[in-house]
Amino acid sequence: MTKKRLMEILEDLAESEGRSAEAFLLDIAEKAENARSERFRSYPPELQTEAAEAEKIKRSYREEKRRMREREQFDKELETFIKAFPGVTPETVPQRVWEDVADGIPLAYAYAFSVAAGGKTSDEINARNEARSVPVAPGRAEEPAFTESEVEKMPPAAVKNNFAKIISSMKKWKS
Repeated sequence: MTKKRLMEILEDLAESEGRSAEAFLLDIAEKAENARSERFRSYPPELQTEAAEAEKIKRSYREEKRRMREREQFDKELETFIKAFPGVTPETVPQRVWEDVADGIPLAYAYAFSVAAGGKTSDEINARNEARSVPVAPGRAEEPAFTESEVEKMPPAAVKNNFAKIISSMKKWKS
């Protein structure tokens, strides 16, 4: 199962309870921790201490595995970066790129975007593009691209080329 699919399932379950995915997941974690604590309370006192220590060791082991996995992933990203951008040193990489890497974007992609964007952020580029775009006239967006009779007269090649617009137009036709 992919991470994307896991997130979709989590979001669906949370939405069915009218909650955010974050709140839903935190609640699950809290309930699991409470159940574990309750189970430990039924143990004799000497076993409670040992169980708590074992739990700490397991948690520490899981955290170490995560750190190792992240380190291996970063090493792979670094290798890809060095191949793609030979001669670029970490000191010359903009801080914004490192922030993007911390957010989960691979180093080579974050750096390439930074170079292509001339140091601007994606928000700045989007704002500039939006300012340059032609505004849609009111009501224009609702007009179908093709009428039913226009589609009926189209040759098969035109139907194929305009398929997405035709489907969009069909939703607006009155039967």
